[in-house]
Amino acid sequence: DDYQRKSVINHSILGKFAIRTKEWKLILSPGSGGYTFNVGNDQGAIDQGLPPLQLYNMKNDPSESNNVYKENTKKVKELLSELNEIVDNVK
Repeated sequence: DDYQRKSVINHSILGKFAIRTKEWKLILSPGSGGYTFNVGNDQGAIDQGLPPLQLYNMKNDPSESNNVYKENTKKVKELLSELNEIVDNVK
């Protein structure tokens, strides 16, 4: 069997979704993830002016300390599209 997953969708205990490929992780929340560890929740992240989403290059930044969301809007759109496609095709 040559099937390989293109990506994995995660759902945190707080209800936050993320999509992960080998290299990228997009978190659909401003207040969870490595770089916001001390922020805690979404409101804390919003109060600090953090972006609404988080994108990490897992190859270069496995500790999720450098949110590259603003510099990679094309990748964000691509991952959001893939996430929506997966959700739309769940039966």
